[in-house]
Amino acid sequence: MINLLRRNKKQSKLCYVLFLFFALIGCESQVKSDKKKLANPFKPKPENIKNVTVVNDPQFPPSPPYVAPLDIAIYAVTQYQKNNKESIVFISVSEIYPLSEHPDSVAIPNLGGKGIKDIEYFTLEAIYKERFFHRTKIAKADKIFIYDYAADNLLVLPIKALKVIACLSPYANLEDESLSQSDYMIGFEIDKKFLNGFKDLYFQYTLAYIGKEGPFDKGQMKAMTWEKIDSKSFPKIKSEDVTRLRGAIVGDAYKFETDTLHYFIQDFLGNEMNSARHLVIFSSKTKDLVFEKIYFEEDGIELAPLNFSKAAYNNIYQWTGNLFKAKPPVIFGFTSLSFGCESISFLHKVEKDIYIKCDNRH
Repeated sequence: MINLLRRNKKQSKLCYVLFLFFALIGCESQVKSDKKKLANPFKPKPENIKNVTVVNDPQFPPSPPYVAPLDIAIYAVTQYQKNNKESIVFISVSEIYPLSEHPDSVAIPNLGGKGIKDIEYFTLEAIYKERFFHRTKIAKADKIFIYDYAADNLLVLPIKALKVIACLSPYANLEDESLSQSDYMIGFEIDKKFLNGFKDLYFQYTLAYIGKEGPFDKGQMKAMTWEKIDSKSFPKIKSEDVTRLRGAIVGDAYKFETDTLHYFIQDFLGNEMNSARHLVIFSSKTKDLVFEKIYFEEDGIELAPLNFSKAAYNNIYQWTGNLFKAKPPVIFGFTSLSFGCESISFLHKVEKDIYIKCDNRH
């Protein structure tokens, strides 16, 4: 009797184990089946996609590739009058070199006891030159790219071949005995022998970049020459800034065209407000609005004259075209600034303006 009971218990355990085994197998099969369903629940059956054709609808063209914002430093090229006689060509990078007013700062040597000729302009000695490269993050293996977009002339020079100099800012007070390094502009002197091909000796059409690869796209910039049109032909655009033009006297309107873009300008004359200029740009192909901006005259900001003749080389203000490689077209030259430096605008909704580092301390 006892043996029979033991045999029944063993059979019961065996049945229980077998039951769990088959139950687990069933669950695993169900999970796999569910995963297959969840992997792509909207996937059509093969017979439903045999005759599908992909069509390029011209009404819905593919979106243009995203262009990442340009994050580079662009510098102005200037002339510096040395000792009120000799002029040098200079690129100041003081805007990326933290300069302190503290007398113990280390960008330049102690100037105590020296005459004005010795402190107005000087080349940095090795120890200060090393500090300059360390603090600005400029590598000695870098190059400087100097581009005259009016003459389409590009000069490339190795940084290691250039002098690093310090010269007093035009706004420094020479009678102040407490001159500090913050009164100096520090940067690179460019030997004039390298600039024989540059027509504009004031470098108003010249930009510089420091790095390993040059960003400038040669031969793509155009001087804008405006043609007068009927003011009624100026496109009507709604924007937040347009409300600031209420009450202003409508002035003349102008247009400029390239193969791909149509540019329109509308002047507004000062009455109870300062003068302003409204710029709108459309795609010649799609007629879509590409760019819109209103330039206002304000304290330290004047409207630059418009270009009406290509012959007047020294009076070309507005420029447009592909200034930078693999980037959208740019436009600039609509304002004249007393304070700060000019900026370059991209004809793109994402790309931000580039502020030209001109070391204006006015």
